[in-house]
Amino acid sequence: MLNKPEATPGPWEAIDGIIYPAAGVEDGRDWIADLRCASNENANAALIAAAPELLGALQWIDSIVSRDEGCDGDDLEAISEKARAAIRKAKGEKA
Repeated sequence: MLNKPEATPGPWEAIDGIIYPAAGVEDGRDWIADLRCASNENANAALIAAAPELLGALQWIDSIVSRDEGCDGDDLEAISEKARAAIRKAKGEKA
């Protein structure tokens, strides 16, 4: 079993160059990162906001491909969809 990182739990959201915990945007909780002064702030913010989903997808994919019985076609389709969803979020695209 992989150790859980001691980071702010995801999911995270990027709003105008600032990364927030998705559950905390409405209740005024603190932000995770402020990239408003960085070049390409929105693209960088989208990539950082996707970090929890990217980590989760990689851990899930690893758990499937490392099984002794291997992968079947359904596993591969599920892996592909999970990876595509994380990639879309990292690129700032809509789900």
